Amino acid sequence: MPLPPAPLPKWDGNKQTLIDAAKTVAPPAKLKSASHAALQGREQVPEGHSVMPLAESPYAVHGDQRVPQTGYWLALFDAPGTPRAQLTPARSGRPEHYQAGERFEPATMTSLSHETMQWHYLGEAHRLPPSREMILAHMVSAGWLREISASTPIRQCVGHQRCPQQGIWEGRVAGAHPQAFLYNTWTQQAFVDQGQPFPDPRERTLEIDRHDVTWTYLGSPNVDGAVPGVTNIAL
Repeated sequence: MPLPPAPLPKWDGNKQTLIDAAKTVAPPAKLKSASHAALQGREQVPEGHSVMPLAESPYAVHGDQRVPQTGYWLALFDAPGTPRAQLTPARSGRPEHYQAGERFEPATMTSLSHETMQWHYLGEAHRLPPSREMILAHMVSAGWLREISASTPIRQCVGHQRCPQQGIWEGRVAGAHPQAFLYNTWTQQAFVDQGQPFPDPRERTLEIDRHDVTWTYLGSPNVDGAVPGVTNIAL
């Protein structure tokens, strides 16, 4: 919603309408791809958890041994002299959970013996930090953000251009920019009138040139009213 001295849209008298119109907005949550929770049996990893990467595996054992330690193990074909990252999966290629003392499962190719397999220990599953999508979804459900329509057309401009359409715009710089971690936040939004310049990051004491900022249109809480030149808040 624009701030004075810009012309204000017509208000319906509901206080919550003003609050919602002033909220930072967020796009609809992206659909999740198949998660660990969809896996079954030994391959199942609790939702929101992961195991250590193969590169950090502390040790490996041959498949003819009993499981020495409870946790997730990854089966790979033993190829002396081959870097660990280039070893071929001996089963599904996904970590499997075993209890200490159990026997490892055989390779999926029955012609290969246990001795040709190495099981790399990947530890127990650990909880991952919440993703950006999870944080935004929580903030929407808590009423701190307002979710915009999925049908909002995608439109982008570079920071030195004039705004082509009145509404809410979100600024971002490339992830490689030295100050991206300061600028690329969910609060980096502005209501900009058509024909007006986009906010200059340097006015916020950031060493970011206008040309380095890409602004993305996120819709508008205002719609044209019945009277020319008068807009209404429509959420």
